[in-house]
Amino acid sequence: MAKFNYASGLPRVLKQKGYLPGQITRAFGPRYISAGFLDSATDSTVEFGEFVEINAGDTYAREVLPVTSATATGELGVVVRDVVGAGSGDGIVTGPKEHVAISLFLGTPGQKGAIVAILGNGATSPAVGGAVYVGTGASTNTVAGLAYTTNVNSECITATNWSFASTKFAPLVDETTTRVVYAVEVQYAG
Repeated sequence: MAKFNYASGLPRVLKQKGYLPGQITRAFGPRYISAGFLDSATDSTVEFGEFVEINAGDTYAREVLPVTSATATGELGVVVRDVVGAGSGDGIVTGPKEHVAISLFLGTPGQKGAIVAILGNGATSPAVGGAVYVGTGASTNTVAGLAYTTNVNSECITATNWSFASTKFAPLVDETTTRVVYAVEVQYAG
C-alpha cells in the first residue's frame, strides 16, 4: 500500500500549498543532496518525502534502508523528488525506480532549507518549530519513514535536529474524503 495517497491523478490546479512529497521548498545557500542506493537485501521500495536510514559506512555510495527502532537519529535523510526513470504506463511517479540512484536530503550541518515529508495518518497538525518523530513500523500504529507529531505508542524515534517548518496540508486530495494523507514541510536545524 502506498504511503502517500496520490488519488486518481494530479488535479489541474494544485492547492495553495501544492508541494508534493519530496519537493525542496526552500534553500538558503547550497543544498546538501547526496545519492544512495536501496539495500539489495531489503524487500521494500521508498517513496518521495519518506524518511530513510542512510548507512554512510559504505565506501562507494550511501546505502538506504527503511527506518527501524535501531536507526540512529544522525542517520536520517529524506528522499528527494527529482528526475527518475519511469515507464510510459507508470502513471504518477511516486518514488525512484529499482536500480536507480536515490537523491537524499541529508541531515547535515549547514543544510538550510525545507523539504516536504509525508505526515503519518491521524497525526495532528504540527507546530512550526516542533519536534519531528519518525515512525518505525513496529506495529500497525506507525508506518516506517513517516513523520509524526508525537511518539505514537513509543514506536517512533526522535529526529534530533529536525523540526517542522509548516503545518499539515493536503496538496492533492479533497480533505473530506475518507483516506487523506497529509504532507508537511520539515527542516534540518542542526
